[in-house]
Amino acid sequence: MKSKRFLCLLLVLLMVFSLTPSETRAETTVYFTAVNDQLLPDLSNETMPFWSGGRLYVPSTVITGTDLGLFYSRSRDKSTAVVYRQGSALTFNFAAGTVADQNDRQYSGPAIVRSDVVFLPLDLLTQFFSLDYSYTRVTYGYLVRVKSDTVVLSDAKFIDAAAMSMEQRYNEYMKTHSESNDPGNTPDQNTDGDRDLVCLALRVTDEESANALLDTLASNNATATFLFSEEQLSSLGDLLRRVVISGNAAALRIDASGGSARTLSAIERANNALWAACNEKARLVALYGASDKTLRAVRAAGYCPIDFDLDYSGGLPTAAQAASSIARQARSGGCIAYLGADTAVQADWSTLLSRLRSSSRLITALNELAVINDA
Repeated sequence: MKSKRFLCLLLVLLMVFSLTPSETRAETTVYFTAVNDQLLPDLSNETMPFWSGGRLYVPSTVITGTDLGLFYSRSRDKSTAVVYRQGSALTFNFAAGTVADQNDRQYSGPAIVRSDVVFLPLDLLTQFFSLDYSYTRVTYGYLVRVKSDTVVLSDAKFIDAAAMSMEQRYNEYMKTHSESNDPGNTPDQNTDGDRDLVCLALRVTDEESANALLDTLASNNATATFLFSEEQLSSLGDLLRRVVISGNAAALRIDASGGSARTLSAIERANNALWAACNEKARLVALYGASDKTLRAVRAAGYCPIDFDLDYSGGLPTAAQAASSIARQARSGGCIAYLGADTAVQADWSTLLSRLRSSSRLITALNELAVINDA
């Protein structure tokens, strides 16, 4: 009898140990960086891009020694840095947290210094210097690719060509980050990746109302996502530029009821209009009337359809009720809330933001990572 009990106990222990992972590895998110058709060699915590405050930051090494046609200089006292080319310059003041161009015009998006490495806001760089960038999910993480007009390969062809190099860099990186490493040495996970953010989206219908919402956002140190139709992108250039420069997000609102081909054509036309207005292109798209087939086609083309967790387009309840529902949803992994038209929310906007801030949630604009994680 005792031998049977011993045998049963031994079997249970063997089952327990067989179910216990032999190796525990901290979850990491790896960001590769490329400039035009060149995969940058360094893959390390010190120079890896990251998200902060709804913005994607890249190290200054994307400028130095690459073919973007830009130049980078840091002051001797290391208090400022300048990115420039003939006739255009952005000066980043680290202590003041300001950005100004050669005409002393101010911009949002201060530089961030980590371990003496300067990181710059990619959206501001690409907009100001008429560049482009892509942010793509790849096998080992994400690829951030900064592009000028000299780029040759499409993103798909570049990823295919760089696949072996990315695998090699990833394996080398992971060797230095085994389970024995201090968790503090894992790649910086930005607050946007923590999936507990509040992302508010509004449909632009009136320029004056949208500008008033932007004023209130700025006074609350918050950002949001503004949805523009194709027609508005050509007629609301000043508003578009203010949305982008102030750190908010401009997304495309697209009628997808006509099927995949028409939807992709509409997105391309809208992006051409957006580029003409403010040298910016959007990957965030709010589709309505889309079939599952169209959604798959849009994602395959490299865009990020927004899936709203809460939809108040039919009418916003009281500010208190809306804030409570949004904050509750955010506690379970972040919340992307569609509030409907800008004019409909204007009366309750200040109260809504105030109540959301009191819940200790960061109110920020959408980015590709938040949408991909939410999908």
